[in-house]
Amino acid sequence: MKRIVPIVLSLLFLTSCTVKEYTPRIPDLYKCNITVYSGDFSYDGEFCKNDSLISVTVTSTRASGLEMIFDGKTLTMNYGGYDYQLDGTNFEKTNSAILLYQAFSCLENGETQNEKTDDGYAYTGITDLGDFILFQNDDETFKSLKMKNIDYEIIFKNKTE
Repeated sequence: MKRIVPIVLSLLFLTSCTVKEYTPRIPDLYKCNITVYSGDFSYDGEFCKNDSLISVTVTSTRASGLEMIFDGKTLTMNYGGYDYQLDGTNFEKTNSAILLYQAFSCLENGETQNEKTDDGYAYTGITDLGDFILFQNDDETFKSLKMKNIDYEIIFKNKTE
């Protein structure tokens, strides 16, 4: 009995000192409005994550109606009734659909550092564009995606149906 008490106390002490790891909760289907800021330029859009596809539809500027869909390899751009398929692996890295796809892929594949914040979670990782930090609210909605080394940010707005 004298041996068991120190062992149990040691185990309790060790388990209380472990660092709590925060596992991201990412819905399979997630839709919301977004605003994309790149330097002095910005545009509004609709974001949709559906399993392994990311789509961004521009709702402001002269490009209103442009839909960009990325599946990890091919970037499909729909505009004015025309579809264009491009090799997304060599396309402009600031494309919001590609960037969001890469950030969410990092998150889903466990390739991020996860930290609890006052009102949610912060996930840091790396995309082809560079280091990012993705903020998620406690209610599992997303707040923002910020690139660390360039002036590029995506703000997630209220969740839509």
